[in-house]
Amino acid sequence: MKKLAVVVFVVLVAAVSFGDITLSKVFSDNMVLQAGKPVKIWGWARPGAKVAVSFGGQTVEAVADKDRGAWSVKLAPLAICKTGREMTVVERGKKGDGPKKVLKNILVGEVWILSGQSNMQWTVNGTDDYPLVRKRANYPLLRYMRNNEGATAMKPTRQLPPSAHWVECTTNEVGSFSATGFYFGERLMLDLDVPVGLIMTACGGTCMPNWMPYECLDRDPSFKAIRLRYERESEDWIATNGFCGACLQRAKDIDKYVDDMIKARTGKGKYPWPRPASPIAYTGWPHHRIPAAHWNSKIAPMVGLTCAGVLWYQGESESWAFRDGDPAWHFGEMLGTMIRTWREKWGEELPFVVAQLPSMAPDNKGNLGWPVVRSRQRQLADVLPAFCAAPTLDSGWEKDVHPHDKTIVGERLARVARRLVYGEKKIALPPVFKAAKLTDKGAEISFASEAKLSGRGTPRGFELKFGNDWVEAKPVLRDDGTVFVASPAGRGKPDAVHYLWKGWDKPNVWLYDAQGVPVTSFSYPFAVR
Repeated sequence: MKKLAVVVFVVLVAAVSFGDITLSKVFSDNMVLQAGKPVKIWGWARPGAKVAVSFGGQTVEAVADKDRGAWSVKLAPLAICKTGREMTVVERGKKGDGPKKVLKNILVGEVWILSGQSNMQWTVNGTDDYPLVRKRANYPLLRYMRNNEGATAMKPTRQLPPSAHWVECTTNEVGSFSATGFYFGERLMLDLDVPVGLIMTACGGTCMPNWMPYECLDRDPSFKAIRLRYERESEDWIATNGFCGACLQRAKDIDKYVDDMIKARTGKGKYPWPRPASPIAYTGWPHHRIPAAHWNSKIAPMVGLTCAGVLWYQGESESWAFRDGDPAWHFGEMLGTMIRTWREKWGEELPFVVAQLPSMAPDNKGNLGWPVVRSRQRQLADVLPAFCAAPTLDSGWEKDVHPHDKTIVGERLARVARRLVYGEKKIALPPVFKAAKLTDKGAEISFASEAKLSGRGTPRGFELKFGNDWVEAKPVLRDDGTVFVASPAGRGKPDAVHYLWKGWDKPNVWLYDAQGVPVTSFSYPFAVR
């Protein structure tokens, strides 16, 4: 009995001495750590505990704080490593180490956060090139962090959703990866010959305020207006018991959704999307539109993660330009505010590589939102460092906001990243509008392009404005890289000129640089409404 008592006593002492160690879910088996920078690792343990992290021949220690038990360490910059290695995390004790966490099959390479809305969320199995991808995509050097993309939270969380975990890219796994992310990551992996890690966070239908900390929304007038409207309408929702009526309506919506699904599976209709969401007790706003909700659940838990940058594909939800104050007119300012806020939270100039909106014909006539957003995305590069937008308007579907030609989008983004982040001078920056001069003869337009420009097919895509009329006019590409657009006979000096200033521009894309990248939409002078 005495021996048993001693054993029990020892076990109890051990239980008291050592607590469980928890890591952020962004650190798990099969992950990729960022190369070339100090790498932050963090988690939680018993308050006051000494925690040791060992990886790649390094061991770094930290003491968990006395309030929440939070701890973090920084590994010295790591060299690229294509062989899976282990990371151990253990609590140190005066009489020996406690239980340890062991993460396996970790590579070191380039880590990118994927964010935005549904075109970033769109999966590989829904793209034109999926049959080819299924034959080639056994890539042990390409890793992907799955996530609950629809997860939201009212306050910043310290941990990612429970389902978050890393997987290797295989032909069985790749179909459900982000298509834009996969085609981007595949090109980086092959062109740079490095492991690539992709962290999925995007969610369909989201606007920029969904990806901002709540306390930072007032930094931009448009974000502040959204915050105030959300608070006002949520108060009215509670006061009028809107939740009860929404529950009754959802029951009807689910019945219709089931009927539509049956019709789709029997070939008598299209698959319904999205599935009717559950109503929320405290607001009538849908989950994907609540300010800060996606920041709280998927970005806040990763703040400070050591990575190469952010891949951002978003803007369809703000592509409205009918009246004064519509979001497209202020898209550049809003995106700039959001990026600066992320960088402030990260404590570094986090690179952002952005996909410009592709071609699509909006249902609403008179809506110039798509070319306006493209132009604002382009202009932001003039004022924001470590930022570049990749032209994609020679991709897209006329009547579908979710085009299946995502390969070109991912590869264009990879080109931009190789120049912006990895400094490959042989890759030219995307060609962009520089200046225009309006004369009695027409418009003379110059471009900033590091590679020679050329036209593809019949010269097209330009219009001149005379009074209230826009008139198609034939462009001429000169040897010096400028374009001259002549005024029609008798019209004289134009008031303005623009190029590809519609939603559906794909058939009219004409001007490319020598590396196959198109000049994107522009209008001069650009009218801010």
